[in-house]
Amino acid sequence: MKAKKMLKRIEPEHYFSLCTGGLIKDIKELAFILDYLSNEEFNHHVNANKNDFSRWIRDVFGEEKLAEDLLKTRDRKDMQIILLKYLVNKKR
Repeated sequence: MKAKKMLKRIEPEHYFSLCTGGLIKDIKELAFILDYLSNEEFNHHVNANKNDFSRWIRDVFGEEKLAEDLLKTRDRKDMQIILLKYLVNKKR
């Protein structure tokens, strides 16, 4: 059931809006785009005071465990690994 929620299309008003104006439409796209965000852009959304990606995944997709796992790191590669493991496990 949760896999369907992850794969469903969300409405544009729920897309993640990057500080530079780009949009992220789903968890898979977030995992991909982490390679391309500038340090400034990444640090705007993930820093000692907040993790916007974690909050978005919790609020929009209802994925509490994934959101909690993302809160444990501020390293983009670690976040990407967490996201990719989540995606692989959802396909099983």
